[in-house]
Amino acid sequence: MRIQYYLIALFIALGLVSCEKDSIQTADTNQVVVEAYLKAGDTISLNLTRQFVIDSDDSIYEPVNNADITLTCGEISRHMTFHSKGKYSLPLVVEAGKTYSISFTYNGKQVSAETTVPTAPEGFKASKDTIQAVVRDADVETTYYAGYSWNNPDEMYHYMTVECLESKLNPINTSYKTTTIRRLNPTKNTSYSLSDQSFTYYGLHRVILYKIPDEFAKLYEHYSTNAESLTSPPTNVTHGLGIFTSYSPDTLYLQVVK
Repeated sequence: MRIQYYLIALFIALGLVSCEKDSIQTADTNQVVVEAYLKAGDTISLNLTRQFVIDSDDSIYEPVNNADITLTCGEISRHMTFHSKGKYSLPLVVEAGKTYSISFTYNGKQVSAETTVPTAPEGFKASKDTIQAVVRDADVETTYYAGYSWNNPDEMYHYMTVECLESKLNPINTSYKTTTIRRLNPTKNTSYSLSDQSFTYYGLHRVILYKIPDEFAKLYEHYSTNAESLTSPPTNVTHGLGIFTSYSPDTLYLQVVK
């Protein structure tokens, strides 16, 4: 799924697969790195790698192949299928509210992790479905806002992405162009407010609200503030590194007009 690829790419960009030199020299190459983001309603995929140090100045992540990974959910226990280059999958549809765990042996140690899939965001709504955006200059005083709110009785983390869906981009300010997707930091609050200054392009935007567990939020926050460091990265993997986590999204749409 495209959204899942965005999530994986996010943590790659934030430094999950890059090390600063001081960390490389002390890296444990016997540690396996798990990377899995389970989305409610989708089937399961997982990546396994290990850090391979070339020299004191560089390292890569090489795939861990042919691991015998068991995925368990309640009474269900199945072996994941290996494909290639450290990629594994299982045609089991992820259900919100259930706990999933993995286990396998690597270098004589039992590696394990688990996550409880959040239910869908509750009561996600927008104050409007269209917002006006104008080029900012000294004469512009009016600011336009689109408000988003939801319920959060369990005080779980949520975060939002806003993506321009237009195939032909029409920049609001031709002197300022940037990526078509924007991510807002995880919060336990129940609202976000987007001003017209939050947008770079006119046209249709997809606004996705994700409900995420604590381990997802901690990883996001760590690499948002320590993008070049793998020193003490948060992990919920026993006898390994990385992340085995989950999320549930809800989607609204917003038109940005002149």
